[in-house]
Amino acid sequence: SNVVALGMKKGVKVKSVTFGSLPEGTYYVGETDAYGNLISSTEKERVEDAEYYPAYGGKTSEDGYKVVIKATKTETKIAKTVQLQNVYDKLDEERFGLVNTTALFNVRVIVLDENGNPLRTTEKFPLGLFSNGATTTKTIFSFAMGGNAEKQIDGYGLVLKGDDQSRKIQIHVVNKNGKATATTGDYKVMSINPAEATIKRGDTKPPTIVITLQKQKKETESTKPSESSSNTEKDDFGDGKATLTFTKNVLYKGQPIKINKTFYLGIFFKKDDQKAAKVVPLKLVDASTYSGHTSVNLAKIKKITLYFDEVKSDGTRVGKDFGYSYTLNKSETTLKAGNMKDEIVLTNSFIVGGSEEKKLTDPTSGLAGDRAALAEAQQLAASGNSSANTPTGDSTPIIPIVIALAAAAAAIAGVLIYRTRRRK
Repeated sequence: SNVVALGMKKGVKVKSVTFGSLPEGTYYVGETDAYGNLISSTEKERVEDAEYYPAYGGKTSEDGYKVVIKATKTETKIAKTVQLQNVYDKLDEERFGLVNTTALFNVRVIVLDENGNPLRTTEKFPLGLFSNGATTTKTIFSFAMGGNAEKQIDGYGLVLKGDDQSRKIQIHVVNKNGKATATTGDYKVMSINPAEATIKRGDTKPPTIVITLQKQKKETESTKPSESSSNTEKDDFGDGKATLTFTKNVLYKGQPIKINKTFYLGIFFKKDDQKAAKVVPLKLVDASTYSGHTSVNLAKIKKITLYFDEVKSDGTRVGKDFGYSYTLNKSETTLKAGNMKDEIVLTNSFIVGGSEEKKLTDPTSGLAGDRAALAEAQQLAASGNSSANTPTGDSTPIIPIVIALAAAAAAIAGVLIYRTRRRK
Protein backbone atom coordinates (compact mmCIF):
# COMPACT_ATOMS: atom_id res chain seq x y z
CA SER A 1 0.00 0.00 0.00
CA ASN A 2 3.01 2.31 0.34
CA VAL A 3 6.08 2.18 -1.95
CA VAL A 4 9.23 4.17 -1.18
CA ALA A 5 12.29 4.35 -3.47
CA LEU A 6 15.72 3.94 -1.87
CA GLY A 7 18.40 5.36 -4.17
CA MET A 8 21.85 3.90 -3.50
CA LYS A 9 24.59 6.17 -4.80
CA LYS A 10 28.27 5.38 -5.14
CA GLY A 11 29.86 4.71 -1.76
CA VAL A 12 26.53 4.35 0.09
CA LYS A 13 26.05 0.91 1.68
CA VAL A 14 23.05 1.56 3.95
CA LYS A 15 19.92 3.61 3.34
CA SER A 16 17.00 4.10 5.76
CA VAL A 17 13.40 5.24 5.43
CA THR A 18 10.74 5.87 8.10
CA PHE A 19 7.03 5.09 7.93
CA GLY A 20 5.45 7.33 10.59
CA SER A 21 2.07 7.80 12.33
CA LEU A 22 0.95 4.23 11.74
CA PRO A 23 -2.06 2.97 13.74
CA GLU A 24 -1.89 -0.27 15.71
CA GLY A 25 -1.96 -3.34 13.58
CA THR A 26 0.01 -5.95 11.70
CA TYR A 27 2.18 -4.85 8.75
CA TYR A 28 4.39 -6.61 6.26
CA VAL A 29 7.58 -5.07 4.84
CA GLY A 30 9.27 -6.43 1.74
CA GLU A 31 11.20 -5.37 -1.35
CA THR A 32 8.99 -4.60 -4.33
CA ASP A 33 9.27 -3.31 -7.82
CA ALA A 34 8.29 0.25 -8.70
CA TYR A 35 4.62 -0.81 -8.90
CA GLY A 36 4.44 -2.40 -5.45
CA ASN A 37 4.72 -6.01 -6.59
CA LEU A 38 6.60 -8.04 -4.00
CA ILE A 39 9.87 -9.59 -5.13
CA SER A 40 10.35 -13.13 -3.89
CA SER A 41 13.70 -14.20 -2.50
CA THR A 42 13.60 -17.10 -4.95
CA GLU A 43 13.32 -15.06 -8.15
CA LYS A 44 15.36 -12.34 -9.81
CA GLU A 45 14.26 -8.77 -9.38
CA ARG A 46 12.25 -7.60 -12.36
CA VAL A 47 13.54 -4.03 -12.30
CA GLU A 48 15.69 -3.17 -15.35
CA ASP A 49 19.48 -3.01 -14.82
CA ALA A 50 19.40 -5.07 -11.61
CA GLU A 51 20.64 -8.64 -11.32
CA TYR A 52 20.46 -9.72 -7.68
CA TYR A 53 18.31 -11.57 -5.12
CA PRO A 54 16.83 -9.73 -2.10
CA ALA A 55 17.13 -11.48 1.27
CA TYR A 56 14.94 -10.60 4.24
CA GLY A 57 16.55 -12.14 7.30
CA GLY A 58 13.54 -12.91 9.53
CA LYS A 59 10.96 -13.20 6.80
CA THR A 60 7.93 -15.15 8.12
CA SER A 61 5.65 -15.39 5.10
CA GLU A 62 5.48 -14.84 1.38
CA ASP A 63 3.72 -11.55 2.16
CA GLY A 64 6.93 -10.00 3.53
CA TYR A 65 8.58 -9.43 6.88
CA LYS A 66 5.89 -9.37 9.59
CA VAL A 67 5.75 -6.37 11.93
CA VAL A 68 3.19 -6.07 14.74
CA ILE A 69 2.59 -2.62 16.21
CA LYS A 70 0.71 -2.55 19.54
CA ALA A 71 0.84 0.12 22.25
CA THR A 72 1.27 -0.71 25.97
CA LYS A 73 0.20 1.14 29.10
CA THR A 74 3.65 2.62 29.63
CA GLU A 75 4.73 3.06 25.97
CA THR A 76 2.44 4.61 23.39
CA LYS A 77 5.08 5.28 20.69
CA ILE A 78 6.39 2.05 19.27
CA ALA A 79 9.52 1.97 17.03
CA LYS A 80 10.25 -1.18 15.08
CA THR A 81 13.17 -1.73 12.71
CA VAL A 82 13.15 -3.95 9.66
CA GLN A 83 16.40 -4.67 7.81
CA LEU A 84 16.35 -5.61 4.15
CA GLN A 85 19.62 -6.92 2.75
CA ASN A 86 20.53 -7.49 -0.89
CA VAL A 87 22.91 -10.34 -1.60
CA TYR A 88 24.32 -10.14 -5.13
CA ASP A 89 24.33 -13.36 -7.06
CA LYS A 90 25.64 -11.83 -10.30
CA LEU A 91 27.11 -8.35 -10.64
CA ASP A 92 28.14 -6.33 -13.67
CA GLU A 93 31.35 -5.12 -12.06
CA GLU A 94 32.29 -2.65 -14.80
CA ARG A 95 28.83 -1.04 -14.82
CA PHE A 96 28.91 -0.60 -11.06
CA GLY A 97 32.38 0.96 -11.19
CA LEU A 98 34.10 -1.81 -9.25
CA VAL A 99 36.83 -2.47 -11.83
CA ASN A 100 39.26 -0.25 -13.70
CA THR A 101 39.31 -0.18 -17.49
CA THR A 102 41.97 1.03 -19.91
CA ALA A 103 40.65 3.42 -22.57
CA LEU A 104 42.74 3.46 -25.75
CA PHE A 105 44.02 6.10 -28.16
CA ASN A 106 46.43 6.22 -31.11
CA VAL A 107 49.24 8.66 -31.92
CA ARG A 108 50.58 9.51 -35.39
CA VAL A 109 53.66 11.70 -35.90
CA ILE A 110 54.53 13.35 -39.23
CA VAL A 111 57.98 14.88 -39.76
CA LEU A 112 58.76 17.45 -42.45
CA ASP A 113 62.04 18.96 -43.61
CA GLU A 114 62.84 22.69 -43.85
CA ASN A 115 60.91 22.91 -47.14
CA GLY A 116 57.81 21.11 -45.94
CA ASN A 117 58.60 17.76 -47.57
CA PRO A 118 58.43 14.39 -45.74
CA LEU A 119 61.65 13.73 -43.81
CA ARG A 120 62.77 10.25 -42.82
CA THR A 121 64.37 10.36 -39.38
CA THR A 122 65.45 8.19 -36.47
CA GLU A 123 64.56 10.89 -33.94
CA LYS A 124 62.78 10.02 -30.69
CA PHE A 125 60.28 12.71 -29.72
CA PRO A 126 59.23 13.13 -26.05
CA LEU A 127 55.43 13.21 -25.83
CA GLY A 128 53.28 13.83 -22.78
CA LEU A 129 49.72 12.87 -21.90
CA PHE A 130 47.63 15.64 -20.33
CA SER A 131 44.11 15.46 -18.88
CA ASN A 132 41.76 17.44 -16.63
CA GLY A 133 43.31 20.76 -17.65
CA ALA A 134 46.75 19.95 -16.24
CA THR A 135 49.71 22.15 -17.32
CA THR A 136 52.37 19.57 -16.51
CA THR A 137 52.44 15.79 -16.72
CA LYS A 138 54.38 12.87 -15.35
CA THR A 139 53.09 10.60 -18.10
CA ILE A 140 55.87 11.00 -20.66
CA PHE A 141 56.69 8.50 -23.40
CA SER A 142 59.26 8.44 -26.20
CA PHE A 143 57.93 8.21 -29.75
CA ALA A 144 60.64 6.63 -31.93
CA MET A 145 60.31 7.35 -35.66
CA GLY A 146 62.57 4.43 -36.63
CA GLY A 147 63.68 5.90 -39.96
CA ASN A 148 60.16 6.88 -41.06
CA ALA A 149 58.73 10.25 -42.09
CA GLU A 150 55.29 9.26 -40.82
CA LYS A 151 54.50 6.69 -38.18
CA GLN A 152 51.43 5.68 -36.18
CA ILE A 153 51.39 3.66 -32.97
CA ASP A 154 48.06 2.24 -31.86
CA GLY A 155 46.95 1.12 -28.45
CA TYR A 156 48.21 3.74 -26.03
CA GLY A 157 46.06 3.54 -22.92
CA LEU A 158 44.84 5.50 -19.91
CA VAL A 159 43.22 3.73 -16.96
CA LEU A 160 39.69 4.91 -16.16
CA LYS A 161 39.02 4.20 -12.51
CA GLY A 162 35.75 3.42 -10.75
CA ASP A 163 32.72 4.59 -12.68
CA ASP A 164 34.59 7.01 -14.98
CA GLN A 165 33.21 6.41 -18.45
CA SER A 166 35.32 8.86 -20.48
CA ARG A 167 38.16 11.35 -20.23
CA LYS A 168 39.31 14.35 -22.31
CA ILE A 169 43.02 14.18 -23.12
CA GLN A 170 45.68 16.16 -24.96
CA ILE A 171 49.02 14.99 -26.34
CA HIS A 172 51.89 17.50 -26.49
CA VAL A 173 55.59 17.51 -27.19
CA VAL A 174 57.14 18.10 -23.76
CA ASN A 175 60.42 19.15 -22.16
CA LYS A 176 62.23 17.27 -19.40
CA ASN A 177 60.01 18.92 -16.78
CA GLY A 178 56.83 17.58 -18.33
CA LYS A 179 55.63 20.92 -19.70
CA ALA A 180 54.27 21.33 -23.22
CA THR A 181 56.72 22.97 -25.60
CA ALA A 182 56.55 24.26 -29.18
CA THR A 183 60.06 23.05 -30.04
CA THR A 184 62.22 20.02 -29.38
CA GLY A 185 65.78 19.91 -30.63
CA ASP A 186 65.84 21.15 -34.23
CA TYR A 187 62.10 20.57 -34.70
CA LYS A 188 59.10 22.82 -34.28
CA VAL A 189 55.54 21.66 -33.59
CA MET A 190 53.44 22.80 -36.56
CA SER A 191 50.08 21.33 -35.57
CA ILE A 192 48.30 18.90 -33.24
CA ASN A 193 45.03 17.55 -34.64
CA PRO A 194 42.72 17.27 -32.82
CA ALA A 195 43.90 19.54 -30.01
CA GLU A 196 41.76 17.55 -27.55
CA ALA A 197 40.32 14.05 -27.84
CA THR A 198 37.80 12.09 -25.78
CA ILE A 199 38.64 8.50 -24.86
CA LYS A 200 35.89 6.15 -23.68
CA ARG A 201 35.46 2.76 -22.02
CA GLY A 202 35.14 -0.02 -24.57
CA ASP A 203 35.60 2.29 -27.56
CA THR A 204 36.17 0.04 -30.57
CA LYS A 205 37.44 2.96 -32.67
CA PRO A 206 39.87 4.91 -30.48
CA PRO A 207 40.70 8.50 -31.51
CA THR A 208 43.95 9.20 -33.37
CA ILE A 209 45.96 12.31 -32.47
CA VAL A 210 48.21 13.56 -35.28
CA ILE A 211 51.28 15.66 -34.48
CA THR A 212 53.19 17.39 -37.29
CA LEU A 213 56.76 18.57 -36.70
CA GLN A 214 59.04 20.45 -39.06
CA LYS A 215 62.82 20.71 -38.96
CA GLN A 216 63.96 24.31 -38.65
CA LYS A 217 66.78 25.92 -40.58
CA LYS A 218 69.75 26.75 -38.42
CA GLU A 219 70.39 30.48 -38.25
CA THR A 220 73.83 31.55 -39.50
CA GLU A 221 75.71 34.72 -38.68
CA SER A 222 74.78 36.23 -42.06
CA THR A 223 71.06 35.74 -41.42
CA LYS A 224 71.01 37.14 -37.89
CA PRO A 225 69.51 40.63 -37.49
CA SER A 226 72.07 43.43 -37.42
CA GLU A 227 73.05 44.54 -33.92
CA SER A 228 73.28 48.14 -35.21
CA SER A 229 69.54 48.35 -35.77
CA SER A 230 67.72 50.90 -33.66
CA ASN A 231 65.78 49.78 -30.58
CA THR A 232 62.56 50.89 -32.25
CA GLU A 233 63.20 48.67 -35.27
CA LYS A 234 64.10 45.71 -33.02
CA ASP A 235 60.88 46.04 -31.06
CA ASP A 236 58.84 46.21 -34.29
CA PHE A 237 60.75 43.59 -36.23
CA GLY A 238 61.31 41.14 -33.40
CA ASP A 239 63.68 38.31 -34.32
CA GLY A 240 63.03 38.81 -38.01
CA LYS A 241 60.77 35.77 -38.29
CA ALA A 242 57.24 36.34 -39.54
CA THR A 243 54.52 33.75 -38.94
CA LEU A 244 51.98 32.54 -41.48
CA THR A 245 49.03 30.53 -40.19
CA PHE A 246 47.16 28.27 -42.61
CA THR A 247 43.61 27.12 -41.93
CA LYS A 248 41.73 24.61 -44.07
CA ASN A 249 37.93 24.14 -43.88
CA VAL A 250 35.92 21.51 -45.79
CA LEU A 251 32.18 21.78 -46.47
CA TYR A 252 29.57 19.59 -48.13
CA LYS A 253 26.36 21.33 -49.13
CA GLY A 254 27.23 24.15 -46.78
CA GLN A 255 27.88 21.85 -43.79
CA PRO A 256 31.29 21.04 -42.23
CA ILE A 257 32.12 17.40 -43.00
CA LYS A 258 34.88 15.23 -41.51
CA ILE A 259 37.16 13.65 -44.12
CA ASN A 260 40.54 11.95 -44.53
CA LYS A 261 42.52 13.79 -47.18
CA THR A 262 45.66 15.87 -47.72
CA PHE A 263 45.26 19.17 -49.55
CA TYR A 264 48.12 21.43 -50.62
CA LEU A 265 48.51 25.19 -50.43
CA GLY A 266 51.01 26.76 -52.80
CA ILE A 267 53.11 29.81 -51.91
CA PHE A 268 54.24 31.83 -54.96
CA PHE A 269 56.80 34.61 -55.22
CA LYS A 270 55.16 35.94 -58.40
CA LYS A 271 51.43 36.23 -58.97
CA ASP A 272 51.46 34.58 -62.40
CA ASP A 273 53.85 31.71 -61.61
CA GLN A 274 52.38 28.34 -62.53
CA LYS A 275 54.34 26.34 -59.99
CA ALA A 276 54.58 27.12 -56.29
CA ALA A 277 57.93 27.96 -54.73
CA LYS A 278 56.80 26.18 -51.55
CA VAL A 279 54.07 23.58 -51.03
CA VAL A 280 52.36 23.35 -47.63
CA PRO A 281 50.52 20.05 -46.93
CA LEU A 282 47.21 20.46 -45.09
CA LYS A 283 46.35 17.01 -43.79
CA LEU A 284 42.88 16.31 -42.41
CA VAL A 285 42.46 13.13 -40.37
CA ASP A 286 38.85 12.51 -39.41
CA ALA A 287 38.40 16.29 -39.31
CA SER A 288 36.62 19.09 -41.13
CA THR A 289 39.25 21.71 -40.30
CA TYR A 290 43.03 21.88 -40.02
CA SER A 291 45.33 24.61 -38.78
CA GLY A 292 49.11 24.89 -38.96
CA HIS A 293 51.76 27.55 -39.35
CA THR A 294 55.19 28.23 -40.82
CA SER A 295 57.90 30.83 -40.30
CA VAL A 296 59.27 33.28 -42.87
CA ASN A 297 62.75 34.67 -42.13
CA LEU A 298 62.86 38.38 -42.97
CA ALA A 299 66.16 39.06 -41.19
CA LYS A 300 67.91 39.94 -44.47
CA ILE A 301 65.16 40.90 -46.91
CA LYS A 302 63.01 42.88 -44.40
CA LYS A 303 59.91 42.69 -46.61
CA ILE A 304 58.27 40.17 -48.93
CA THR A 305 54.99 39.78 -50.83
CA LEU A 306 53.68 36.24 -51.16
CA TYR A 307 50.82 34.83 -53.27
CA PHE A 308 48.67 31.80 -52.49
CA ASP A 309 46.60 29.26 -54.39
CA GLU A 310 45.39 25.67 -54.07
CA VAL A 311 47.89 23.32 -55.75
CA LYS A 312 48.63 19.67 -56.32
CA SER A 313 51.38 17.86 -54.43
CA ASP A 314 53.88 18.80 -57.17
CA GLY A 315 53.12 22.52 -56.73
CA THR A 316 51.11 23.03 -59.94
CA ARG A 317 47.75 24.78 -59.67
CA VAL A 318 44.67 22.54 -59.47
CA GLY A 319 42.54 22.15 -62.61
CA LYS A 320 38.84 21.77 -63.40
CA ASP A 321 38.91 18.08 -62.43
CA PHE A 322 39.74 18.98 -58.83
CA GLY A 323 36.30 17.98 -57.53
CA TYR A 324 36.02 20.93 -55.15
CA SER A 325 35.39 24.62 -55.43
CA TYR A 326 37.54 26.70 -53.11
CA THR A 327 37.84 30.21 -51.73
CA LEU A 328 40.74 32.05 -50.12
CA ASN A 329 40.21 34.80 -47.58
CA LYS A 330 43.16 36.51 -49.28
CA SER A 331 45.31 35.56 -52.26
CA GLU A 332 48.35 37.59 -51.24
CA THR A 333 50.00 39.22 -48.25
CA THR A 334 52.99 41.44 -47.57
CA LEU A 335 55.08 40.60 -44.53
CA LYS A 336 57.24 43.35 -43.06
CA ALA A 337 57.95 45.21 -39.84
CA GLY A 338 54.57 46.04 -38.34
CA ASN A 339 52.91 43.10 -40.12
CA MET A 340 54.76 40.01 -38.94
CA LYS A 341 51.71 37.73 -38.68
CA ASP A 342 48.96 36.78 -41.10
CA GLU A 343 46.46 33.98 -41.64
CA ILE A 344 45.40 32.35 -44.88
CA VAL A 345 42.03 30.58 -44.74
CA LEU A 346 41.31 28.11 -47.55
CA THR A 347 37.77 26.70 -47.69
CA ASN A 348 36.90 23.77 -49.96
CA SER A 349 33.36 22.72 -50.88
CA PHE A 350 32.46 19.44 -52.61
CA ILE A 351 31.06 20.02 -56.10
CA VAL A 352 27.60 18.44 -56.26
CA GLY A 353 27.70 15.65 -58.84
CA GLY A 354 31.50 15.73 -58.95
CA SER A 355 33.91 12.82 -58.62
CA GLU A 356 34.89 13.73 -55.07
CA GLU A 357 31.25 13.77 -53.94
CA LYS A 358 30.89 10.19 -55.17
CA LYS A 359 33.97 9.17 -53.17
CA LEU A 360 32.60 10.93 -50.08
CA THR A 361 29.46 8.79 -50.06
CA ASP A 362 31.29 5.58 -51.02
CA PRO A 363 32.03 3.53 -47.86
CA THR A 364 34.96 1.78 -49.56
CA SER A 365 36.86 4.96 -50.51
CA GLY A 366 37.82 5.97 -46.97
CA LEU A 367 37.33 9.65 -47.81
CA ALA A 368 34.63 10.21 -45.18
CA GLY A 369 36.18 10.79 -41.75
CA ASP A 370 34.25 8.14 -39.81
CA ARG A 371 30.96 6.24 -39.83
CA ALA A 372 29.08 9.27 -38.55
CA ALA A 373 30.56 11.49 -41.27
CA LEU A 374 29.78 8.85 -43.93
CA ALA A 375 26.18 8.57 -42.71
CA GLU A 376 25.83 12.36 -42.71
CA ALA A 377 27.24 12.63 -46.24
CA GLN A 378 24.96 9.87 -47.53
CA GLN A 379 21.96 11.54 -45.90
CA LEU A 380 22.81 14.92 -47.44
CA ALA A 381 23.35 13.31 -50.84
CA ALA A 382 20.09 11.36 -50.65
CA SER A 383 18.09 14.42 -49.62
CA GLY A 384 18.74 16.05 -52.97
CA ASN A 385 18.67 19.40 -51.26
CA SER A 386 21.52 21.82 -51.52
CA SER A 387 21.98 25.19 -49.87
CA ALA A 388 21.64 28.34 -51.90
CA ASN A 389 25.39 28.76 -51.93
CA THR A 390 26.25 25.15 -52.81
CA PRO A 391 29.09 25.25 -55.36
CA THR A 392 28.65 23.70 -58.77
CA GLY A 393 32.16 24.25 -60.08
CA ASP A 394 31.11 27.32 -62.08
CA SER A 395 31.84 30.56 -60.22
CA THR A 396 30.31 32.83 -62.91
CA PRO A 397 27.86 35.33 -61.31
CA ILE A 398 24.32 34.39 -62.33
CA ILE A 399 22.59 37.81 -62.03
CA PRO A 400 24.54 39.48 -64.92
CA ILE A 401 23.70 36.46 -67.10
CA VAL A 402 20.00 36.78 -66.34
CA ILE A 403 20.10 40.52 -67.12
CA ALA A 404 21.98 39.88 -70.37
CA LEU A 405 19.50 37.21 -71.45
CA ALA A 406 16.58 39.51 -70.68
CA ALA A 407 18.18 42.31 -72.71
CA ALA A 408 18.86 39.94 -75.61
CA ALA A 409 15.28 38.70 -75.55
CA ALA A 410 13.99 42.29 -75.63
CA ALA A 411 16.25 43.12 -78.58
CA ILE A 412 15.06 40.07 -80.54
CA ALA A 413 11.45 40.96 -79.85
CA GLY A 414 12.10 44.49 -81.14
CA VAL A 415 13.54 43.20 -84.39
CA LEU A 416 10.57 40.89 -84.95
CA ILE A 417 8.05 43.67 -84.37
CA TYR A 418 9.94 46.05 -86.65
CA ARG A 419 10.11 43.49 -89.48
CA THR A 420 6.46 42.68 -89.15
CA ARG A 421 5.47 46.32 -89.48
CA ARG A 422 7.67 46.81 -92.54
CA ARG A 423 5.96 43.91 -94.31
CA LYS A 424 2.53 45.35 -93.65
